[in-house]
Amino acid sequence: MKGITLRHAAGQLAGNAGGDAVLRLAQLGALTLGGWQLGPAGLAVAGLAWSIAAIAANVTQGGPEMAGTRAVALASGGVASAIRGTTALKLAATLAMLLLLGLVLALPVLLPAVTLPAGLGAQLLGQGLAALVAAWNPAWALRALGEAGSYGRVRALQGAILLATTWLFLSLTASPLALPAAEGVALLVAGLVAHRRLPALGAPAWHRGMLGAAAHLGVAGLLSSLLWAAPLLVGAAVLTEAELGLLAGALRLVMGLSGLLQMALQALYPLMARAFADDPIVARRATQRLTLAAAAATGLGAGLLAAAAPVLLPLALGPGFAEGVTVFRILLLLLLPIAIASPAAYALLACGEVRFVAWLQGVATAGVLLASIAAGFTASAPVMVAALHPALWAQAAATVVRARRLGAALPARCPGGTTRL
Repeated sequence: MKGITLRHAAGQLAGNAGGDAVLRLAQLGALTLGGWQLGPAGLAVAGLAWSIAAIAANVTQGGPEMAGTRAVALASGGVASAIRGTTALKLAATLAMLLLLGLVLALPVLLPAVTLPAGLGAQLLGQGLAALVAAWNPAWALRALGEAGSYGRVRALQGAILLATTWLFLSLTASPLALPAAEGVALLVAGLVAHRRLPALGAPAWHRGMLGAAAHLGVAGLLSSLLWAAPLLVGAAVLTEAELGLLAGALRLVMGLSGLLQMALQALYPLMARAFADDPIVARRATQRLTLAAAAATGLGAGLLAAAAPVLLPLALGPGFAEGVTVFRILLLLLLPIAIASPAAYALLACGEVRFVAWLQGVATAGVLLASIAAGFTASAPVMVAALHPALWAQAAATVVRARRLGAALPARCPGGTTRL
């Protein structure tokens, strides 16, 4: 591919994905500390707040950062302007989400018939404050600029601080609030270090041209997170606190494993965006090989984890989670359609097919929500997570078919895919 060598790609993957891997593992470590210290009942509210925060983060962070990465990759100059615009967009989206959160938390006051789980308000407030710090944090820009080594070191530092502060705060107080507090501290320190490694940026400044791409990408990610959170959101109404904690722990663990797969593709995404603009035919072939490799590795890994689940789950989350093995195994199988579809989905995004990805994600999420609500009448966590399978497999099939049809039309359909957003 023009301007992109195998050595360059390997260097980007090692730095970017290496740092993200350390951070993901640290997040799983923080989950382990929380599970052992708080137990299923204590982790229930924290898990519910985590899921809500993850849904919002796609609009407040994921969408703007992917749009900003594309803007930086295409900028012949004015890189600082693209970074400032992304930061302004992230802060504006986060403040809007915090306003919406305030309205939700005020519902019990406005409507006495509405009740929220005990402690959820404080937990969401803690997650909201951490989200503000994340919106200000410019570490994403290091990856967008190709500074893989600096990005990897900043993310590794964030992971180390997250683990240390989680252990410290849980030692001082066995409260679920220790988890968002530790996350906020880690984000703050990592953001300060990232600022020192970037050129002088100045104050955040609005960048109107990025809004459309950020909105489409953010909505697609929001719908994806809502899909994963559907069993937990429905479960909050029908499961006991202990059952909800088991579901939250297993779901968070599998989402962390899914994140380890996604981080490699996200690390390569800036290169994929350039590749589809330079030589889409070669980029398509590389995507096909990546799909086969991801599916094979994920299938093997999921099988090994499922076999080890009776030992692994209590070890990872604490002895109170031993009863969650069935739920964990059902969730593990979801990694297969994700692995099959993800390379094709990133290729579609790189080729400008953002609206299709967002539309398909919306259809899949609607299907999962309806299936989860129907499964909720059984009040069974295994049945509720099994409801995720039909929609995710259908989504994977549709994504691969769309990518193959688009590939047959290359290069006419994708001569410079990154400009079609």
